[in-house]
Amino acid sequence: MENTKFNRRASDGRSRRPFEEPVIIVGALRSGTTLLRLLLDHHPSIRCFAEFEELTRYLGDEGFPSVEEYRERLRTDRHARLKQLPFDGSGDYVRAARSFVSEAYRRHGDGRPVFGFTVHANIHRLPELFPNARFLHIVRDPRDVARSTIGMGWVGTVYHGAAYWRSAEENWSKLRDRFPRVRFYEVTYEDLVRFPEATLSGVLGFLELPFAAEMLEIGDTTTYEAPDPKYAQAWRKKLSRREIELVELAVGELMELRGYERTRPLAKPPSLAERAALAFKNRDARVRFNLNRFGVGLYLRWITSQRLPFERLREATQLKINEIENAHVR
Repeated sequence: MENTKFNRRASDGRSRRPFEEPVIIVGALRSGTTLLRLLLDHHPSIRCFAEFEELTRYLGDEGFPSVEEYRERLRTDRHARLKQLPFDGSGDYVRAARSFVSEAYRRHGDGRPVFGFTVHANIHRLPELFPNARFLHIVRDPRDVARSTIGMGWVGTVYHGAAYWRSAEENWSKLRDRFPRVRFYEVTYEDLVRFPEATLSGVLGFLELPFAAEMLEIGDTTTYEAPDPKYAQAWRKKLSRREIELVELAVGELMELRGYERTRPLAKPPSLAERAALAFKNRDARVRFNLNRFGVGLYLRWITSQRLPFERLREATQLKINEIENAHVR
């Protein structure tokens, strides 16, 4: 039975259900969004469900795909297939996306008064899907984010890894400009791992909830450790001087706006030769990573399937890729 005790009131006096006013965690990949989600999910009044990338992954800056196109895209979407939520094709894209969230709450919300999830892709489009949402933005030093993306196999250089951070933060700027200050709250990854109780208390104050000590016990029930300050500013020991310069050159002004100081403000931009070398290293590292993870046969089949008009081959190959990717998710 749905718990309506904690429902908030809309301006028209109607009781607003938790999935109609979701708390959405946003930030760059590798910025601590999962850590923050798991910490909040351990609060007795919060269900912070999962990543909901399929809500915005297929959006550009304007417009929406048709509901038929959306349904087709989700056939091989790894996140959507893991959730196994029913597709509502009775309306448009927005209706279908909202139905996923309402159904996720019905199945997994446990009647908790606050329901949330994480989104990384095209976050600036979220207000069109959830105009009553509240947002938690977490930002991490781009030098650490860029370094971390290499380990994920997404890039081969920090210069290219910085693009993940820049894109997410630019989209956050677009989103933030569209919402009143009372609808969002911002934290840094560094504060979260150094001062977890104080940082979470601020988040909970924004959500109008008391602090719960069990939030810090995620190591007992997940593969993640409790917040640890050793993960803050690892770039100082892990990156070379030139790697630090390359990240700062790529995102310097934006990182300063987010409160991160440049160490090499007068660094020399990469020459054409260095850019070419970085591009080669990036491409080579990605190929090597994919060959190691998926094997030569599957990787070549995936490349071929992307270039040929054989839908069944493309779908079967992507599903096999998904299966392997799922096995590596923490």
